[in-house]
Amino acid sequence: MCAVATCIARCGGGGAQAADIPSDPTCWDGSDDTTLIQQAITAGECLPPGTFHVDVPAPDSSTNRRRDAMLVGARLCGTRADVTTIKFRGDAHALYLVGMFVTDHGVVHDITLDTTCVTNTIEQTHLVHMGIATDAVAIHDNVFIHPSRIDGSSAGDCINIVGSAMVPNAGMTIDHNVFTRCARVGIQISRGVANGVIADNTFIDCKQDVGSQGAGGITNLSIVHNHAIWSGAPRGYSFALEQITGLSFDHNDVNQRPLLLYYCENCELTTNSFTNLVPNWPAIVVGDSAHHTQITRGNLIVQTADAPAIRVAPLGVDHQANLGDVTVDGALIDQEGSGGFVEAAGVAGITLSNSRLTYTGPAGVVPKPLYATTSSAAPPVTPVPSTGVVEVANVHVGFP
Repeated sequence: MCAVATCIARCGGGGAQAADIPSDPTCWDGSDDTTLIQQAITAGECLPPGTFHVDVPAPDSSTNRRRDAMLVGARLCGTRADVTTIKFRGDAHALYLVGMFVTDHGVVHDITLDTTCVTNTIEQTHLVHMGIATDAVAIHDNVFIHPSRIDGSSAGDCINIVGSAMVPNAGMTIDHNVFTRCARVGIQISRGVANGVIADNTFIDCKQDVGSQGAGGITNLSIVHNHAIWSGAPRGYSFALEQITGLSFDHNDVNQRPLLLYYCENCELTTNSFTNLVPNWPAIVVGDSAHHTQITRGNLIVQTADAPAIRVAPLGVDHQANLGDVTVDGALIDQEGSGGFVEAAGVAGITLSNSRLTYTGPAGVVPKPLYATTSSAAPPVTPVPSTGVVEVANVHVGFP
């Protein structure tokens, strides 16, 4: 009796030889390797080199349902991501679908997961998913390919996490992965993660790179050394970080699209590079019930749009301002549009200090380094004036 991985290589598994399998978009019509792959997962064995196929089963005619997760378990791994690939294929019948459901203390590493050949999907079609009570998960050294469907149907996240806001999943690490063309979000934390790390990943043309959707229960999240690339027309947020208590956002390269911090308490941004090309949007947006936000220690912010480089304000006229203790210190801000540098609306305490503010925008405009307004509001919400606004020890280049 051979080991599972050996059987896949020797006993006719449909993906034993990568050279035999055409690459996208041909979606080769070979045998379904689901059973053998699931056996390897259950046995804790890694797949050998090759391209393997997981076919979406047809719905049960009596219930119009079928299994939601194609693969389930605590360990899915290959030899290396550049030599071991799983292709998911077939008609999803517009039903909820997960490629790999990772269980408690699970690990996914050294493999490429690709859903290009799945059609008729919905927004809740995710490549990798973690649910409640899934602690100490490690996902590293993978390539995830989960693009928008060529048939026009929606698709979801490359990694989707739905933990419990009351008892968050603890100790998640997602590092050294490549996320390619994720249809909705590269990494979506819907709720319930404590002490998570997202580090050293590359995001290429994902609709959004990392999001947290505002459901809460996210504490002590570290996002470090990630690189975000977007080659299309600039639109949307690169990182949309919502409902977080305790965020360290450090040494990230955010290319072309803005960062959103929404309901973010004790959030610190250090030594990042931001370049925003989205028209009329700030490069960094801090909004709604955000306190102790520190943008410090050498952040480089390049703003090309006609908007402030940083905006701290409610995100809608019907939102009560609840913002305070915001610090921008030691930043290098290059304003290439006609907006100012830092705008505050309804903020109780904001400081812009020790920063180099460079204006290269249209002639005849005198940009404002830090300007405060009263938050707008529609009844019954009450407008809130900004207080404690301090600008000190900044260097102005290209304007008085």
